[in-house]
Amino acid sequence: MLRASAVLVVAVLLVSGEAKAGNTDDVVAGSDVALTGGAVVANVHTGGAMWFNPAGVARLDSRSVDLTGAVLSYTISSAPGSISSESGEQSEGSYSALQA
Repeated sequence: MLRASAVLVVAVLLVSGEAKAGNTDDVVAGSDVALTGGAVVANVHTGGAMWFNPAGVARLDSRSVDLTGAVLSYTISSAPGSISSESGEQSEGSYSALQA
């Protein structure tokens, strides 16, 4: 029995997936969602329930309106002379990034 348990534990450890912390959902709909870092799946008491847990609408005590916005950042950076060839020619390296 002990051997079977050990084999089961090893098998589970070999098959288990990667665990990650954090919320990958970029939409923060509702004030309670923003205040709790998105941990509101079963605990929504505002208009954000329509996005995360529509059944939570039944728990609303009164009418409410939630407005949600997003901030976007666009960055353009350059580094003169950062790219060079074997012949010694240099060129400007640049990139752009859009963050939400």
